[in-house]
Amino acid sequence: MKLISNLDNKIKIFRPLLNFKKADLSHISKKVFKSHVKDLSNSNVKFLRVKIRKLKKTLSKYGIEDSQILKSISNLQSTSNIINRELAKIYSKIVIKRKNKYQINYDDFRQLNDEAKLKLFGKIIRNIKKSDYPPRSKKIFIAIDNLSTKEKVEHKMGGCLFTRKRGTIFIEKLVKS
Repeated sequence: MKLISNLDNKIKIFRPLLNFKKADLSHISKKVFKSHVKDLSNSNVKFLRVKIRKLKKTLSKYGIEDSQILKSISNLQSTSNIINRELAKIYSKIVIKRKNKYQINYDDFRQLNDEAKLKLFGKIIRNIKKSDYPPRSKKIFIAIDNLSTKEKVEHKMGGCLFTRKRGTIFIEKLVKS
C-alpha cells in the first residue's frame, strides 16, 4: 500500500501513519489521547486484512519477514507500472477512436502477445461500458479466437459488438433491438 493513493482524478488518500507499527501507534494514542480503542473487526476472519495478518505469522515462522514481503510488493507494483506504460503506448499507437467506435488494424493487433490483446480489449470494453471491470479473460480470448478465424466476422461480448472487416477490427457499444 502506498502512503498516497489516487482514488480518482479528484480524490487522493493520504495514509501518513501507514509505515508505523501497531505497537507504536498504540503507545502514541495512549500518550496523546490517554486511551486506545480496540477495533473488534481486527479479529474477524471475514476481512482480508485479518487473513493477511494470520498469513504473515505463518510466513514469519519460515523466516520471511515484513520487509521482504513489502519489497516484493513494491517490485510487483513497479513491474505493473512499467507494463501499464507500455500498454498505454501500444493503445495510443494502434487504437483509433471515432465517435463511439474504436478501430484497430488487425495486422498490428495480431502482432501483440495474448496478454496485451487481453488488456487492450479489456480497456476498450471498460471505456465503452464506463465500467470498472472488463468481462472475464476467458470470454475475451474466445472473442480474439473468433475474430482471427475469418476475414469478416462479428462477435458480441460485454455489451459490445466486435466486427472484423477488411483488416480492421471495429468495436462499438451493442445496440439492443
